[in-house]
Amino acid sequence: MARIHFVGIGGIGISALARYYLHDGWEVSGSDLVESETTSGLKKEGVKFSLGTDAQNIPKDAVKIIYSAAIPENNVELIRAVELNIPTMKYSKGVAELAKEHFTIAVSGTHGKGNTTALLALMLIRADFDPTVIIGTRLKEFGGTNFRAGKSKYLVIEADEYDRSFWNYHPNIAVVTNVDNDHLDIFKDINGVIDVFSRYLKSLSEDALVVVNKEDPYTQEIIKDCKCRVLYFDMPEDKWKFQVFGEFNQLNAEAAWHAAKLVGVRSEERRVGKECRSRWSPYH
Repeated sequence: MARIHFVGIGGIGISALARYYLHDGWEVSGSDLVESETTSGLKKEGVKFSLGTDAQNIPKDAVKIIYSAAIPENNVELIRAVELNIPTMKYSKGVAELAKEHFTIAVSGTHGKGNTTALLALMLIRADFDPTVIIGTRLKEFGGTNFRAGKSKYLVIEADEYDRSFWNYHPNIAVVTNVDNDHLDIFKDINGVIDVFSRYLKSLSEDALVVVNKEDPYTQEIIKDCKCRVLYFDMPEDKWKFQVFGEFNQLNAEAAWHAAKLVGVRSEERRVGKECRSRWSPYH
């Protein structure tokens, strides 16, 4: 049985990747500085968890070590892995390895990416597309976890711009919900945020599809050097609406729906009063 170790396994994203390997039959271990609901759940599922950081936590026969973006390179577990000649990689590169094996839909954006990822995943599930999902939040539909194992070729991931993580991803479909001032400790100002999204989209292949917010003030700047086909979503007016509360969530649902349609999900609409609902919406 192959063995893998995660440093900072309690993180909301990296714990989902740990669950993927656990489901895939690997022997999984991990460490973190604090215990949490996430680490408790992982232990119940079969992960060998170590509280604190210690060189002895690294299994000598581990195939690879994956670590959170929050872990410094002088971490004693990473140093020990290097001494043992065990390959190490950041979480984002670990997800990128997985993405290469799937038809990947990546959802990014300063706000709403988690919500949009969840909506998209549920649409694909309802439509029997059976995706694997890695998301930075816990969903009751996933048994209160942040991971779902699917049997199809489809992978849905939440792609974070923090630490420029999504530069490692080259999805078949990229959704960008919006661009705004965030993580200014890394990007300094809005121009830095625009640049990180622009470089991400510019790196995608010509065969990829990009779904972006038509009304976002920075959309045209982030797509100007994009080689692939660009599609727009915006707030529906006379069309049907998903049964979610709030304008912002309506917009997220519209972004998810546009991505779902690109892989072949079809709506069988029916009128209910003045609203038109989709058969595949999880909200009707």
